[in-house]
Amino acid sequence: MPVSRMRMRPWLESRIDSNTINGLMWVNKEEKMFSIPWKHAARHGWEVDKDACLFKQWAIHTGKYKEGVTQPDPKTWKANFRCAMNSLPDIEEVKDKSINKGCGAVRVYRMLPAVSKKIKRSKSRDSRRRMKSLSQKVKLEDMSSEDTSAEMTQENTIDSTQSTPHTSSPTVGYEVEIGPDSTCNDIYSRFQVSPVHSTDLEDSEAILEERSSNFVCTQN
Repeated sequence: MPVSRMRMRPWLESRIDSNTINGLMWVNKEEKMFSIPWKHAARHGWEVDKDACLFKQWAIHTGKYKEGVTQPDPKTWKANFRCAMNSLPDIEEVKDKSINKGCGAVRVYRMLPAVSKKIKRSKSRDSRRRMKSLSQKVKLEDMSSEDTSAEMTQENTIDSTQSTPHTSSPTVGYEVEIGPDSTCNDIYSRFQVSPVHSTDLEDSEAILEERSSNFVCTQN
C-alpha cells in the first residue's frame, strides 16, 4: 500500500477537478454534487481505459493493482470502488438523479459537510456512557429480582413452618428392667398379687355360724 495514500473523498475531488477522466464531473459544484460513469461491462462498446478508468486509478492508488505485475480485473476494481463509496459517512448517492441502465448509465453522488473529529469523539463518548449506564441498570434490575425471589422464598419457608406446628403427645409407658441374669420366675415373682386379707365378710360368716350353733342347741 502506498505511503502517500489519500482518503477517498479528497482523492475524488482531485480527480474531478483534474478533468482527466471521461464522464467524471461536477453536476453542481456548490452543492458538491458529482456524477460517475457507471456503464455495465456487458454493454456493447465498453472499453477498460474509457469506462473503467476511474476504478482502475483507485485500484492503483490503494495498491490493489500494479500495472505489469497484477492481472487486470475491471470487475473487481468496480466492486471495490463501490464498497468504498458506500462505506463513506460523508458521501451519499442521489438515487433520483442516477441512471442505472443503458450506454449513458451514471451514478450521482453528493458530498456532505465534513464531520469534525471532536464531534465524532463526543458522540462516541456519549454512546459509551449510554452503554455503561444501560449495563449498570440491567445489573441493578437483576440484583433486585434476585433479592425479591429470596425474600419470597424465606416468607414461604416461615409460613410452612407456622402452618405445621409440632405437637408432642405424652407417651405413657411402663418400663421393666430385665437384666441379663433375670429369669421368668423372677419376673413372675415381681408381678405376683398378694392375697386379699380377711374383711368384714369373714366376720359376718363367723357370726352366722355361731348363731346357727346356738339355735341348734336350744332346740335340743
